[in-house]
Amino acid sequence: MSSQKEIMQFICNILHANGWNIFDPPSAALSFKMYDSAVGKKETQVYFSGDQFNWCLSGLYQSHGRNILKTESVLILKDCSIHQLSALCLKFVQNVELVIATLFDCFDLTPFLLTLEVNHLPLGLMVCLLFGDLNHEKSNLE
Repeated sequence: MSSQKEIMQFICNILHANGWNIFDPPSAALSFKMYDSAVGKKETQVYFSGDQFNWCLSGLYQSHGRNILKTESVLILKDCSIHQLSALCLKFVQNVELVIATLFDCFDLTPFLLTLEVNHLPLGLMVCLLFGDLNHEKSNLE
């Protein structure tokens, strides 16, 4: 197809067009994007790597001590067409956005907290009613 530098630039252009900030200069870490979460702003990063046959786009977003994007990597064959490369990059971006959007720590809880304040209900009780016993669910997962 093209050189690794040209491929990285092409991927950076797609990421930038989808709201990602490009590291200057891009290296293994190509770009980042900030997301609002319940604990403040959190950064997601996109990485580019490869071997003699393939390239790979992977992401990093730490949530509850884990990289929740570890299963969202996209394998790119070095002999793919520009259309295939574009489709794979867009698929990667869409998957990352979807995974992050479904995280509990990225939900906007402001309306919920305002409702609690108005109704004078204990926060712990409301969280358990809405989300179940979070500690119980966590212990079952371990």
